[in-house]
Parts: sequence; structure tokens; C-alpha cells
Amino acid sequence: MDEAPSSSNSLPPFIAKTYEMVDDPSTDSIVSWSLSNTSFVVWDTPRFSRDLLPKFFKHSNFSSFIRQLNTYGFRKVDPEQWEFANDDFIRGQPLLLKNIHRRKPVHSHSTANPSSSSHLLTENERKRYEDEIQRLAHDKDSLHAELQTKKREQEELTVTMGTLMDRVQNVENNHANMLSCLAQTLRRPAVDFVSLSDVNYRKRRFPGNGFLSEEQQHCTEDNTASLVEKLDANSLVIFNRELLDQLESSLIFWEKVVSD
Repeated sequence: MDEAPSSSNSLPPFIAKTYEMVDDPSTDSIVSWSLSNTSFVVWDTPRFSRDLLPKFFKHSNFSSFIRQLNTYGFRKVDPEQWEFANDDFIRGQPLLLKNIHRRKPVHSHSTANPSSSSHLLTENERKRYEDEIQRLAHDKDSLHAELQTKKREQEELTVTMGTLMDRVQNVENNHANMLSCLAQTLRRPAVDFVSLSDVNYRKRRFPGNGFLSEEQQHCTEDNTASLVEKLDANSLVIFNRELLDQLESSLIFWEKVVSD
């Protein structure tokens, strides 16, 4: 074992006992110095809690031991193992142990203590924080106003979109009605495009038709009916024009026959 700490009575009992426990080579399998000699490692926590803690600290609570280490400024070095270090807890240098002191607990009213005046904000820091708070408040108001503007624009766009949809629907309805009327017109018989009254008028106007034999009139009517039956929707317009031309030619022909 290395040299025991001198004047141990002036040291906190926890620090003196911890140094003695770690520095004992007979317990190196449970707790020992690290390779750097600037920290110690608890290798076997069950045996440490069962055998060493009751011997040196009259309890077997490993968590309580760790809390005590934290109180005296020890820190955990390796997250993979129970290794602790303090700048003044070094192997072979027990005189440094007098620099290890228990930390004072921090209370909520500690800022009112003049000794803690170093924690108070300076005037410049306070002014900087106030300016930052005002800037954040202004940014918040600006963002809120922008959000309201975007909401109004969205509502207007929704109304405009509804109006446009109604107009598109009306156009589609009108288009469908036009197509329906056109389809009905194309499906009508060709004879509807020729006014029967006009034909009768021309018959009365040219009495030559009376000189036709019944057989000739019947033949003409049969030819006209046959032509109408063969008519389809695609040739309807062309047929109407041709039919009018044929009727006109027929009237001119029979006028000449009558005049002769």
C-alpha cells in the first residue's frame, strides 16, 4: 500500500476512507486505481456493496456512495464502467486530498446572497435580453398578421374557384344541349327540310302536273321515297340541297312540257 494520507483527521471522513479503500492492494479485484493512477475503478459492484461499503461506511448502498462522490466533485470517466476521478484524488499524492471539499447545496434563494452576485445579469446583458424579447415579440406579430392575410387570400381564392366552376358547368351544359339539338336535327327525316306547303304551292302554280298519268306520278313518288330511305345522317345536308335542285329541275322540265 502507498503512503497513507497524513493528518487524516483534517480531511473529510468520506475522502479519507475512500482513498484508504482504493489504495489497499488486497482489494484490487474489487476496486483499484486505474492505469493512469488519476482515477479508480469499481470492478465488482456486488462484492463492493456487500464487503467494502459496510466495512468503511457502515452501509451497503452503492447509489448512496456514488451520490457522495458527486457531492465532493468526483465525475464518472468511462460510461462503460464504474470509473471515477477528481483532479486532487491521485495515487501516491495524499497531500492533495485537502483540496477536495464538499459542495454546498444550491437553494432557490441563493441569488439573493451577496456572495452570489456574480450570477446576476449585468446591465448590458439585461438590455440585450430585453431587446431580444422585443424582437421576438415583433416577429411573432408580423407572422400572425401574415398568417391572417394568407387566410383571407385563401378564402377569396376559394370563392373565385367556386364561381369559375359554376361557369364551366354552365358552358358544359350549353355545349351538351347544342350537341343534343344537333343530333335530333340530323335524325329527322329528310322530307321535313322541304316545306310540303311550298311543294303544293308549286303544284298549283304549274298545272302541268295534272297532265301526268297516275303511273308516272306514282313512279316519281316511289323514286323519292326510295331516295329518302337510303339517306343517312351524314349526307343529310348534301341531300337536302340535291333534293331542292332536283325538284327545281323537275318543275322546269314539266313547265316546258306543258308549254309545248
